[in-house]
Amino acid sequence: MKVPGSTFMLNQFSFSKLPFDGRVEKIDSVVASFLGSALTIKLRLEAPIAFDSRLIALQKEEISEYFHWRQLEAWRNFIASWGYYALRNEGAEKDEAAKYLKGKKNGKFMRCFLRKE
Repeated sequence: MKVPGSTFMLNQFSFSKLPFDGRVEKIDSVVASFLGSALTIKLRLEAPIAFDSRLIALQKEEISEYFHWRQLEAWRNFIASWGYYALRNEGAEKDEAAKYLKGKKNGKFMRCFLRKE
């Protein structure tokens, strides 16, 4: 199935005229949404794929600090997800696992899980 206009957008990511009055945050949002829909259709998936996209205004000297913070945040999210699904695999219900993890520092529950293995 071909999505009208998808070849132009997917191959070039360019516009002959900036849509949305050039509002970059709107273009950013729409492109992420479009790509998720186009890929879902192209791969013939039953469940939709979703992408997230952000614009971050930084000065050149702030870039490395920002990426460091994002890496730490990604690690925290990974540990929280890992802990949640470890609890679920042990038989905890969704709300029970979430309640157990709520407010705990990642290091605390990570040490708890590592001792079990």
